[in-house]
Amino acid sequence: MLRYSTLCLVLLFTGSPSLSRASSLLPDSAMEVIYADLRIKTEHLFEAQKDSFSYESDNSATKEFNEHYIYSIVRIGNLFSKYDRHALIAYSLNDTTLFVEIRQQIGKIWVRRFRNTSYTSRLSPPFSSPISIKDLNGDGVNDLFIADVFLAMPGTELKGNAWINTHDGLQKIQGFDQIPNAEYDSGTKQYVGHVSCSGGMIMTFLAYELKKNYELREVKKIECDCSDQKTEGCKVTTDKLKIQTVPRNEAYRYVLPYYSKLVKDQFSSQH
Repeated sequence: MLRYSTLCLVLLFTGSPSLSRASSLLPDSAMEVIYADLRIKTEHLFEAQKDSFSYESDNSATKEFNEHYIYSIVRIGNLFSKYDRHALIAYSLNDTTLFVEIRQQIGKIWVRRFRNTSYTSRLSPPFSSPISIKDLNGDGVNDLFIADVFLAMPGTELKGNAWINTHDGLQKIQGFDQIPNAEYDSGTKQYVGHVSCSGGMIMTFLAYELKKNYELREVKKIECDCSDQKTEGCKVTTDKLKIQTVPRNEAYRYVLPYYSKLVKDQFSSQH
């Protein structure tokens, strides 16, 4: 099992404004050279730091390349387990695709444990880092999240794929990429998500249960439309198509419990 305690982190985002302006004029062969060089530099960084047990650095440059970020990421240390050392290596294969690999140190050898490619073309600025190593299911053990959607307008929306850390390695949660701004509710043991627009006046809340085969099943959907300026009420619609109108300052009672405080604070601040 992969567990938690990070000892070494190197996180680099590379980009060039001159390349950003000229990329559309470069032939495909030149672009291939640029990304091949990025891969080589990322691997060289891993080789240079793989024995630095307590080394930690976080350098970032959030410049855009061809209207998208390019990535070169290396993280080394007790990323998933206090007993084992892992390395996460990631780099852009092109301006829309991210390659991610996790290696485990066994003796003096680094063994590949995980490999994945994901699309990054829908990661809009100011979003920078697509990879998170954190607990995603409330068991205190670090898991893996790779973002592939970030939209800042009309309401912030983050989506991506997730892998749960098990005795058999990282297991992908099927359907996780459909949850906007996903969180784990330890109270209900469900995955929840929400998205809003119109300055937070129109909101959708979702709840999912994780089945034994690592597939998610939607169990609840609540829509809350508080955009009516005349009545200053909220029209609440549940997944059973039950519709009721409630005062804005009471809307928090009708959303998922995980978001009650969020909604309560939002409308109490308007008075």
